[in-house]
Amino acid sequence: MFDFDWFFIQIFFIFLFAGFVKGLVGFGFPMIIVGLMSIISDLKFAISIILIPGFLSNLFQIYTLSSPIILFNKIRIFLFSALILIPVGVNFLVNLPLFPFEKIVGFIIIIYSIFCLRGYQFPLNPGYFKIVGVIAGLLNSLLTGMTACSSMPGIVYFRAIGLVKNEIIGALGMLFFLSTLVLGLSLWWQDQLTVHSNLISLALCLPAGVGVLMGYILRKRTNERFFNIVFLMVFSLLGTYLIFFGD
Repeated sequence: MFDFDWFFIQIFFIFLFAGFVKGLVGFGFPMIIVGLMSIISDLKFAISIILIPGFLSNLFQIYTLSSPIILFNKIRIFLFSALILIPVGVNFLVNLPLFPFEKIVGFIIIIYSIFCLRGYQFPLNPGYFKIVGVIAGLLNSLLTGMTACSSMPGIVYFRAIGLVKNEIIGALGMLFFLSTLVLGLSLWWQDQLTVHSNLISLALCLPAGVGVLMGYILRKRTNERFFNIVFLMVFSLLGTYLIFFGD
């Protein structure tokens, strides 16, 4: 009985911490949970219990926006493109299981983060927003299918078109909301969702929600410069995780 209780206590605090990071910088929720859950459980179980808290936390990210419709119209081409090649990416992953997709993405993330932390900016001319949005979205969808990482090159694109703190958070919420929806439908289609995992996922909305609120409150108290530093540091940690623990 003690082992059972300790197992769920660990999950509780993992979701609390992941929610806090999610509320603060807008991403990292699946990465933290899968990374820490892999120590105490299996990947399939970890992914199945992420779905409901992830879905609701992304809705909250969108809800906190002052003008979600305006932001959606600005990035809708990217968002739609970011879904198209997910099946192709999955097919690459299945047929080339030994290719280090995640490690390559990790290196790119770290290089980009280091340049940005050193003060380099990569602004995009407004005339290229649409065409680059399509290209970045297609690449994002391909990498999502190959690595289950939905933030690259989405984060680079959002920063390049000049989105600021709350807009980046909202844009990531929209991107991850759609990705989580597709992931949930895929797991349901393959009969990987059970009543047991759904009930656990529902219960874990409590610690995840508390963590998201804590991170959100702290984010509201931070200025743009401090947010950018923390954001890029967490982004570089994501890259580091993919390099050392990615397949």
